[in-house]
Amino acid sequence: LGECLIFGALISPTDAIAVLGTFKSIKNPPIRLKTLITGEGLFNDAGAILMLVILSQVVYENVHLTVGHVAESLLVETGGGILWGVLVGMFTSWFIKRSRSPEVATMISIAASSCGYVIANHLHVSGVITMVVAGLIIGGYSKKAHFSEESTLVLNNFWELIDEILNGFLFVLIGLAMLNIHVDNSAITIGLVCIIIVFVARLLSILVPDFILGQILRRRASFSLSKSTLLAWGGIRGGLSIALALSIDGFPDGLVAITYVVVLSSILIQGGTFKWAIGKLAKE
Repeated sequence: LGECLIFGALISPTDAIAVLGTFKSIKNPPIRLKTLITGEGLFNDAGAILMLVILSQVVYENVHLTVGHVAESLLVETGGGILWGVLVGMFTSWFIKRSRSPEVATMISIAASSCGYVIANHLHVSGVITMVVAGLIIGGYSKKAHFSEESTLVLNNFWELIDEILNGFLFVLIGLAMLNIHVDNSAITIGLVCIIIVFVARLLSILVPDFILGQILRRRASFSLSKSTLLAWGGIRGGLSIALALSIDGFPDGLVAITYVVVLSSILIQGGTFKWAIGKLAKE
């Protein structure tokens, strides 16, 4: 049961990069959908990693945790990460705004991301959430014309390049690691079943909270069935799930193989048809 919960946590993160690549090939992409998928992916990844760390401690390190301990840990990690991220984002934005060249602004952003993450770990708060919040604040400042146009352009291009390089490097390492993992017919069958379960679970996680919130606030649901389906279809699983599975000592090779099948199926099926789905469902 514990390893199944770990599998659920590591298969939760979505790959917003693959979706953004699809949006770039569309002339007039739905901006709200793009923002929702990107933003949800950032916080979803952070939350999934937190849950994975906690579950791994319980299952493999025999750490005894009560519900109160888990709630306290999540509150400290998440709340502390948000607060530290706000501070990092504000200070970084202040320095970038006063920098005289795009090169200096880029160096400031690199220092902020590396130092902010290291300090977050020393403070025992989530470094992932810290960087997400800091990035949102810095991005918000740049869009409000607090940065020079040249600095904004250079920063965006630099971090997009870093993102693509790291993603490519991640998949190379995953490919090398998977050479030692045997994917048999049972893993393929279970993986294909899991991709259906993952999609249905994601769709329900959108529809049910939206319906409940609508009942509480006495308003119509924010998302129609077609928009919810499109949002769920955009939840493509990527390299992070495989990397997390490979990073856990003692995690069964069979579950690693299933994770690989789920990710590969998600990329091929959802990623390959997402542009078509946008054309069919975005206008409904």
